[in-house]
Amino acid sequence: GVSGDELDALYRRSSIFALPAKYEFFGLSVLDAARHGCALVLSDIPFLRENWEDAAVFVNPDDVDSIRNALAYLIQNDLERKDFARKAFERAQIFNSKRTARSYTDLYEWMSSQKINSTFGGAA
Repeated sequence: GVSGDELDALYRRSSIFALPAKYEFFGLSVLDAARHGCALVLSDIPFLRENWEDAAVFVNPDDVDSIRNALAYLIQNDLERKDFARKAFERAQIFNSKRTARSYTDLYEWMSSQKINSTFGGAA
């Protein structure tokens, strides 16, 4: 396997990160790549589109030509590649632990302020 330091070095040397996965539940690798300033080429699947809309180039994971064309486009278009990298980096800032913790705390506080009984949804 690759150590964390080795992976970090790989991200720093890369300008494009591709994840043509058919299934992805969170995409920590995408987040790491975005935080390191990579332009993103991602599968056009609901989770990835929801989180990276307008900050990535989306491809059909079953279409090799689509993936190849997206990579070639970003390689050949320096300004577009840098623009997608900037957008991905900015989007990645949304996904930080403090913000996530605050969101959960807000949700728990809201839920505890509601009068919810044990039948899940009925008012007390």
